[in-house]
Parts: sequence; structure tokens; C-alpha cells
Amino acid sequence: MNVRKNGDVEDAADLWRGPDDELLDAREAAVLLTVKPSTLLLWAREGRVPVVRLGPRHLRWTRPLLREIRDAALDPGCRI
Repeated sequence: MNVRKNGDVEDAADLWRGPDDELLDAREAAVLLTVKPSTLLLWAREGRVPVVRLGPRHLRWTRPLLREIRDAALDPGCRI
């Protein structure tokens, strides 16, 4: 996890370079998708985006999942 001393997540370019199997929380994943964490959590609850569930209140994303979400959002025929 790339977090600065003040608690802010580093920019998206740095986060995309991490290992594919690392689990990212909503805050980190939202930085990569350039959305608010609350939006990403809402999409996950609605089943609009893939998510790794570690429990009922613990949602995580991997970089490959986030790439799928990003690519789907860029596809003009697909709606998130």
C-alpha cells in the first residue's frame, strides 16, 4: 500500500505499478478509478463492479479487477 505519512494515498500512476495480487481498499481503488470511495462502495453493493469480499463489511479490489472496471467504463457499449 502506498500511503504518505499524512495518510493520503499516492497518485494513481504509482498505485497501478504494484503487484496484481495485492488487495486494495476502497480509498486506494477509488484513486485508481478517479471516483470517490463512497461511489465505488455503492457500485459494489449494487453488484455493478466486481469485488473481493473478505466479510460482509470488508471489500477489496485487485489491480486486475480494477483494470476490468476501467476498461468496461471506456467501452461505449457498456454501462457501469
